Amino acid sequence: MPPVTKRTLSVDLPDALVRRAARHLGPHGFSAILEQALLLWLEEREAMQAQTQAPDVSNAAYGQTGPASREIV
Repeated sequence: MPPVTKRTLSVDLPDALVRRAARHLGPHGFSAILEQALLLWLEEREAMQAQTQAPDVSNAAYGQTGPASREIV
């Protein structure tokens, strides 16, 4: 079994996410609340990245091949 590699990550979590996680988890420990806040932060970050990486639909009418790959007849 390979050795476990530990990595350190530093993230400034917005207070709103920490409060939302605390409300969601109730009287759980601080580490559980921070873990939930980090998960919420990751979900928001992934959603933002998905929006910025949305496929270009300007050539959607041409199908997958696009106009540049069609033969001129």
